Amino acid sequence: MKQLSPSQLAYFRERLRLRRDTVNIQLVATQEEVFEAAESQLMEGTLSTQLADGSSDLITAEIAVATVGDLEFQLQAIDAALQRIAEGTYGTCRDCGQPIPIERLEALPAATRCITCERRHEKVSLALKW
Repeated sequence: MKQLSPSQLAYFRERLRLRRDTVNIQLVATQEEVFEAAESQLMEGTLSTQLADGSSDLITAEIAVATVGDLEFQLQAIDAALQRIAEGTYGTCRDCGQPIPIERLEALPAATRCITCERRHEKVSLALKW
């Protein structure tokens, strides 16, 4: 398995940048939704009654907050991948040092591990949670 060519690196750089723009737009929109919902609840004085009532608005707000966290995580992963491209380490597994298959990078351009190492990492992470 060979390293990525300059044209492949340029392709993934562009894909990552486009994905970053999309995620950034989603993040800003979701943050605005969370802010507006919280502001509306505070202005109406309904936050305390919603907590007591188990309102669906509160659940929606919690989902939005979780979405913000997920989008921020995606941005960090994209930025890290772009940094690896700049450093010349993109497409190399962080655990075993072997090239990450192009098919994996196509599916997940911010991947940091080959499939074998990622599976091993997930098993260890899952075991540590128990």
